[in-house]
Amino acid sequence: MKKIHILQVLTLNRNSGIASFIMNIYQYIDREKVQFDFLTWVVDKNLPVYNNIIENMGGNIYTIPYYKNNFYGFIKNSYKILCENNITILHCHEFLASIPILYLGKKAGIPIRIAHSHNPTIDQVLKRKLAYICHPIFKHYATKFLACSKDSGHFLFGEKANYSILKNGIIVSKFQYSATTRNQLRQKLGLENKFIIGNIGRMVTQKNQSFLLYSFAKLIENHPNFHLILIGKGNLESNLRHQVELLGIKEHVLFLGVRDDICDLLNIMDVFVFPSIYEGLGIVLIEAQANGLPCIVSDCVPKEVQLNSNCHFVSLKSNYDIWNKLILDANRIDSEKAISNVNNAGYNIIQSAKILEELYLSENSKLHKRKQNISNNDKTIKDRKVKNENKT
Repeated sequence: MKKIHILQVLTLNRNSGIASFIMNIYQYIDREKVQFDFLTWVVDKNLPVYNNIIENMGGNIYTIPYYKNNFYGFIKNSYKILCENNITILHCHEFLASIPILYLGKKAGIPIRIAHSHNPTIDQVLKRKLAYICHPIFKHYATKFLACSKDSGHFLFGEKANYSILKNGIIVSKFQYSATTRNQLRQKLGLENKFIIGNIGRMVTQKNQSFLLYSFAKLIENHPNFHLILIGKGNLESNLRHQVELLGIKEHVLFLGVRDDICDLLNIMDVFVFPSIYEGLGIVLIEAQANGLPCIVSDCVPKEVQLNSNCHFVSLKSNYDIWNKLILDANRIDSEKAISNVNNAGYNIIQSAKILEELYLSENSKLHKRKQNISNNDKTIKDRKVKNENKT
């Protein structure tokens, strides 16, 4: 069977939940049937990327200029790549930046063009309005729609759009709780016998770590044994570090940067706090729940992310005391139960990869049938023409 060539369009830095999800899919999808290539751009040269892993798995990487820095180069190079490579399916993940790629894909003759929504809103008012205006544009240039949640699908494509849900699966077994790893890492980080609150995410407005710092500063007034670890990087990192200094909590906060050992670091936490202003789903919340961690989550996050009984939602309008009480009352759940809940809810990456693989194969099969029907119709018309000419 001939491989189907899929061009994935997204940023590839390791600080991105979307990139993490697609890379996990790539690991578990049948690469004898499906070839992933990547169209990407560099947003921040200081962030690590997945390039070596992709190349080792046989994928090609096409790097184009970042559209915010060089839109003409972004368009020109994208169109050249779309025209010159044997692409069957174009799969776009980048919010409104997907539109010019989908347009160019249609112009280049790529028959299957997928738009994928990963967020239920955006923090910029203008972009929210643009998303609403662009509903019919997506319908014109995309042939298939995917979303990680209902809210995300409604936001980018409209409530009446015909989209499919693809759950953000994880490698479940990697995130099972390990007391051994917990003790080893706590000792390495000098956090033995501490109560540890954790947060993982890009340091941007959406993730709202500033709220967490204010809440934490109030919490340690009565609990000096508590520590906070922040994992990730972003354009607000220097602001957050300055806030830590102003609040006088520097001795209680660790900035760990972008890490490849998230599955290990979850073990050292006692509670996971996630005060995002919005999320498409929040893959890291699935990972934290697979570990059995209690999760204190903003009610701006989709409720469908709740898989365990110790995942609690609270309003960002609530005062810090309410958040802190939930933190103090939080407890892990049994490891086996946590893993079972994640699997039963369909968030295993093996399930997600199989669903996406079947979608790709199905769309490709439909394409071949359409081509065959056109070919048969052309042959019928030609035979009739020859027959009529012979009669005359």
